[in-house]
Amino acid sequence: MQLRISIICCLFIFSHFFNKIQAQNNTNEISNLATADTTKPELKQIEIDLLGSYYDQDGNNSPVTGGRGTENLQDITNNIIISIPYGKNIYSINIGQDFITSASTDNMDTDVSSDSKKDVRTHGDIGVTRKISKRKSYHVGAGFSSEYDVTSFSLNGGVALESKNRNSSLDINAKVYTDYWLLYQPIEFRPGVDSTVLANFSGEEYHDSYGSSSGNDNRTSYNFSMSFAQILTKKLQVSFTTDFVYQKGLLHTPFHRVYFNDGVDVSNLDEIEVIKSNKLRKRELLPDSRMKIPLGFRFHYYVNNVILFKFFYRYYHDDFGINANTYEIELPIRFSKAIAFYPFYRYHTQTASDYFAPFGTHDIGDEFYTSDYDLSAFNSNYFGLGFKYAPLFGIGRNEFSKKAIVKVKSLNLRYANYTRSNNLKANLFSLGLSFTVF
Repeated sequence: MQLRISIICCLFIFSHFFNKIQAQNNTNEISNLATADTTKPELKQIEIDLLGSYYDQDGNNSPVTGGRGTENLQDITNNIIISIPYGKNIYSINIGQDFITSASTDNMDTDVSSDSKKDVRTHGDIGVTRKISKRKSYHVGAGFSSEYDVTSFSLNGGVALESKNRNSSLDINAKVYTDYWLLYQPIEFRPGVDSTVLANFSGEEYHDSYGSSSGNDNRTSYNFSMSFAQILTKKLQVSFTTDFVYQKGLLHTPFHRVYFNDGVDVSNLDEIEVIKSNKLRKRELLPDSRMKIPLGFRFHYYVNNVILFKFFYRYYHDDFGINANTYEIELPIRFSKAIAFYPFYRYHTQTASDYFAPFGTHDIGDEFYTSDYDLSAFNSNYFGLGFKYAPLFGIGRNEFSKKAIVKVKSLNLRYANYTRSNNLKANLFSLGLSFTVF
C-alpha cells in the first residue's frame, strides 16, 4: 500500500512538471519573447530505472539460535529510481519494497511458521542536486525505511567539485540516520511465558538486562565520506575513497541468542529442543558504540574498444576488532555497440570480532558476546556474469502524447553466486530496465 501511494505521488510530480513546462511553452509562443525563454527553467529528459531481484540463501549458523541452525532466507526486491532534471536542479526519487521469508527469524518462537517468518520492508528517499557552476554542485536528501521491528530515518548532503580541465573530481558527503527498534525478544525471555510452551524452561536464571548496555532502543549512525577521482591518461582512471562511520546506541540485535559454556551437552538436539533445554543462554550483547574506517582504491583501464578492465580494493577496520580486505575484478566485454557482457569476481577475507565465539563456547563471565557469524573470521567468494543490451536509439519507444514520449533505453540482467567458508551459500538474480521520458 505504501509503495502504491509513493508511485501515485511520483506520477503527480510528473504531471506537475509536464503541465508547468507546457504552460511555459504556450506563454512563450504567445509572447514570442526570446530573451525570456533563456532565463526560465526547463524540464529536461526524465530518467527512470526499474530494478528487481531475487535472493536465496542457506546455511547452518543462524544467530537467532545462537550460531547453530538454519539460515534459510529468500528476498524479492522491487525498486524504482527516478531522476528529474529541471533548470539547474536534478530531483531524485527512490522507492522500493523487499519481501522477505526467513526460516531463521522464525526461530524466535517455538511455533513453526509464526508471524516472524515473513517481513516486508518499505523504503524510499528523495533528494535534489543543484549545479552551482559548470564544475561545482551540491546535494541534499532525506530517506526512510520501515519493517516489522525497525524504522529508520536519514538525512544527507554533499558537494562535488571538478578541476578546470575536468580530469580531477572530488566528492564530499555526510549522512546521519537513526534506527528505532521494537525490542522483540526470543520466546523464553518474554514475561509470563507458559511453561507448556517451554517444557524444560527454568525461567529466572536466563533473564538479564535488556536492550543495549546503556538501555537504548535506538541507534544513530554518522557517516562521512570522501572520493577523489583522477584521469591519468586517455585509457587510465583511478579513484580513492575513504569513509568514517560512528554508531551509537543499540548495536546488537535483540532476538539473537548466545549460548554459554556451562557443561550441558545439547549437540544431539535440534533448534527447538535446544531453545527448550536448560542450557545457559542470554540475548546478544555488544558495546553501544562502534567506529568503522574503510579505505578504497579503484582502477579502470580501457584496453581497447572491446575490453575494459576494472579493479577495486578495500581495506576495512573497526573497533570491534575486525580487519578485512576485499579484492574485486570486473571485465566488461563489448561484443557490439549494443551488447556487452561483464564477468566479475570478488574475494573477501576478515578477522573475527573480539566479541564473537561459536555456539556454546562463550565464557559466562564475558562482558560482551555474540555468535553472529557476520562478525566471525571467514573468507568469501562472489562471482557472476552480467549482460547489458543498450542499442544507440533504444530498445523501443511509445508516444503517449505530444507532451510525453517514453523510450526503453537498456536492459540489464545479472546472476551472482556467493559462498562463505562457514558454509553460507547464496544466489542472486537481478533485472534492470532503464527508461527516458521526454
